[in-house]
Amino acid sequence: MGKKLFVLSTISLSMILMFPVENVTAARMEVDFDQQCKEQYGSNYRAELIGNTALDWQCKTKKKLPIYRKLDMKAACQNQYPFSDTKYSDFNTPDSWFCEINGAQFELDLNKQCKQQYGRKYQVELRGATVLDWQCKTEQKRTIYETVNVNDACQNQYGVSTARYSYFYAPDSWFCEV
Repeated sequence: MGKKLFVLSTISLSMILMFPVENVTAARMEVDFDQQCKEQYGSNYRAELIGNTALDWQCKTKKKLPIYRKLDMKAACQNQYPFSDTKYSDFNTPDSWFCEINGAQFELDLNKQCKQQYGRKYQVELRGATVLDWQCKTEQKRTIYETVNVNDACQNQYGVSTARYSYFYAPDSWFCEV
């Protein structure tokens, strides 16, 4: 009976963490127009303002006879900040575009963080029964344990996140909150 309940709670937690949960807070992130032009059309393109409004951005080749193509703002935000919305604050201000990330929760990959923080030979290991008992471990000549930085993990994986947990005695309850 206990194992079945644990499995159900794990499945419920996984299902919750896989899908963003809307909150009232939001982060405004700068959008990189040049990066999007390069992703859309190749390295010969860059963003250029061809008018005076927020809708006057285009992608342009760097050649003598330039070619102008549509700049996909929605894709720019999605590529740079997954789960974000594309907005501008003032139609008459071309640089007023931003990517808005509404308060959301995303699954945290501690194993990925261990490898990024200490190297590919490290892996995450739970050494107790609480959320604070995760450590990065390597076994070379001797076993070495290091602290996993959960806030850095959220920053590395989602850009503007804060690490939180749902329940102290549920080690798998870490998530990133944007």
